[in-house]
Amino acid sequence: MVAGLRFNDGNGVDIKGGFPLVDDSLEGELLVRWPTHSPEGEIIIKLKEKSLIILTTGGLKNNWFLELSSDPQAEMPFIKIEPENLHCNFKKSHYVILAKQGRFVNEKGSNLKIIPDETRILLDFSSRGK
Repeated sequence: MVAGLRFNDGNGVDIKGGFPLVDDSLEGELLVRWPTHSPEGEIIIKLKEKSLIILTTGGLKNNWFLELSSDPQAEMPFIKIEPENLHCNFKKSHYVILAKQGRFVNEKGSNLKIIPDETRILLDFSSRGK
């Protein structure tokens, strides 16, 4: 694994769950519903071409975040990390991921985290950097 995002509970422990249900019946949208059992609830992920929405229900309500795991030798695309903006460069293309809900956190000595605003993360992929 080079890099991946993991769902963690408020204490940094990986969230465990059942089998995700995937629905691609709406054109331009992928909906994933993941029932969780530790803590009990559901993670709902809605992917579109220019956005990502993640919401939670049940015991996850205000007790979760996403954390990036990566190989220490992996070259990551991040140039600048701000609470509402993630500036990146990949193959000479600069882009910015906007956190419309939630925020990016990169504390010294830890991995990048995406912290929800209450029960939701909304990322906007439509911005190009300069």
